[in-house]
Amino acid sequence: MKNKKVFIGIAIAVLMITSFLAGSFVAEEKNKNNRKESCTMLVMCAIDRIEKNEFETPEGMKQLISDVYAACLYCDDAEAESELRVVWQYLVFKEDNFDDRAQYILSKLNDVIAA
Repeated sequence: MKNKKVFIGIAIAVLMITSFLAGSFVAEEKNKNNRKESCTMLVMCAIDRIEKNEFETPEGMKQLISDVYAACLYCDDAEAESELRVVWQYLVFKEDNFDDRAQYILSKLNDVIAA
């Protein structure tokens, strides 16, 4: 009788620990998916801004830079984050004649989405 109670207690403890670990795993996967979706959405917003020539105004350029930087923060893929940082630095530190750089930046942003 006592062995049966101990066995049941251990089984309940194992089930509780297992359910906790499974819940943590599911929550972590959901968080990763949400971060990936946020990164993709921000990159797509940046692409739209470039395609619609919204970067021609100072406010539009600030929003473009902000979108790319925020995408860097949400991106968990090291290679994609590196590409986004290159684009962000390019936008921030090379302010002369953005029209010439637009195709380069578009190709880099499309590479991030494809990854």
